[in-house]
Amino acid sequence: MCFRDLYLGRPTDRNALFLLIRQIIADYNEARPHSSLANLMPSDFAAQLNKTRKVA
Repeated sequence: MCFRDLYLGRPTDRNALFLLIRQIIADYNEARPHSSLANLMPSDFAAQLNKTRKVA
């Protein structure tokens, strides 16, 4: 998902732009695998980590 691809042809309303940026950030932080997390999504990495650690 590229910002330019998502934004082209969309309204230039400031609120619409803000929501679009929030969606991009959420996708990057929550839905995409990260190489620093062994190519896992953050939620999958956290679940795997919780299995190996005792969470209080």
